Amino acid sequence: MNGKLRAILATMAFALCIHWSSRAKADVTITGIVGEIGMVGTAPSSCPVVPIIRFKFTDPNQTKTCSGVVCSSSNGSGSVGAGYAFFRPDGSAGIAEQMYREIYAALLVSKRGATISCTVDSTTNCHITSCTLP
Repeated sequence: MNGKLRAILATMAFALCIHWSSRAKADVTITGIVGEIGMVGTAPSSCPVVPIIRFKFTDPNQTKTCSGVVCSSSNGSGSVGAGYAFFRPDGSAGIAEQMYREIYAALLVSKRGATISCTVDSTTNCHITSCTLP
């Protein structure tokens, strides 16, 4: 009886773990020619004011689902504007910021007509994690 109870409990624990697990989030790739690029600061006092480099492609469908929210708190959120992909050049939020000069240069090359592929962390946040020129 003890063995059956342990087996049932182990099976239930395994099933519960399988049910709660989810797939890992994957970066999303957006591709195109940069149509607009600029630098802005985040707005409300609840977020630290930091420079943000934001851009859109000439094909607005690539970034149309981007919310532009950079940070969020109970007092409000800082935004770069809906429809923009972005990254922070201050080195505080990931690998992209450690190479911001190279990414910014690649965006400028794309602005001149070259196709660029960038990965973003999600289709709603659109925080850049890397960019590649062919």
